[in-house]
Amino acid sequence: MRMNERMEQKAPVKLALCVPNGGMWHADFGMSFAQMCVYCSTQLFENGQDRDIIVLDKRTSMLPRSRQECLEDALLQNCTHALFMDSDQ
Repeated sequence: MRMNERMEQKAPVKLALCVPNGGMWHADFGMSFAQMCVYCSTQLFENGQDRDIIVLDKRTSMLPRSRQECLEDALLQNCTHALFMDSDQ
């Protein structure tokens, strides 16, 4: 690898898949989520950077609190990106 190629490499991505919910996932959501995880594990990001993907499933009866806890955990784990998904869709 040449020097300028090393400098052009993009920073690694650490993606948090955040699923705030009240305690239950709908079956269709679960299947779609599983398919998305498989797809994400096999595809490179647009700029080819290294990637790490984690799942954060927060279950409380207070949805805003679940969202906040997902984001706090993502930050604690040094995530660079967060994708929130509604489990009732």
